[in-house]
Amino acid sequence: MRSDAGSRNPTAAGLLAAVLLGACSGGGSDAPRAPEEKISRTDSVKISPKAQAATNAAPPGASFCEKLYKPGEKPFKAPAERPISGVKPPPPRTAGWTYVNLWATWCKPCVEEMGLFGRWGEALAKDGLPVNMELWSIDAASDEDALRARVQNGLPGAARWVASEADFASFVEGVGLDKTAAIPIHILVDPAQNVRCVRVGSIHPEDYAQVKGIVSQP
Repeated sequence: MRSDAGSRNPTAAGLLAAVLLGACSGGGSDAPRAPEEKISRTDSVKISPKAQAATNAAPPGASFCEKLYKPGEKPFKAPAERPISGVKPPPPRTAGWTYVNLWATWCKPCVEEMGLFGRWGEALAKDGLPVNMELWSIDAASDEDALRARVQNGLPGAARWVASEADFASFVEGVGLDKTAAIPIHILVDPAQNVRCVRVGSIHPEDYAQVKGIVSQP
């Protein structure tokens, strides 16, 4: 947290510094004065070199991902899927990273973050990092009408539908989560089709840098 005390009352701060300086130097009039340090309102708390090194050593996505995997450690196996009647199947994936978002029409936080998910896809493309954005619904068969309407209204990525609840449970266990994990779930898959990051929970605008750092890796 920044301290604004000096900027709110610079005169009082200067007098206090002078008193303290006089006490430390014996109060002589000829004692040399230490140069006054001016602190800007925008200055933050200084980080020690050791702490800075530890921060720099953190891998991309360390504060975003529930699970982080090394290249080749966790092969990605897509869940079984079923077609959405009246909706064209999604086009084949292009080469590169894939961002999988597990959601459902009845999941309020899933629907609320769709706009941000779409903006991230656009921003990554503009940054020279095009990513396959995929939205895997776990809606039940009885919710197909609601799913179809949502897809036809437009989604910020390729629409896919997990075949069954059992397939969903098997899939999330395969990426290292408990089968009861709640959606939304976000999974980043590298160009070699290996899982690199798994996040449980909603995304936020400030997370973009973490995601970009992950997909910037080979």
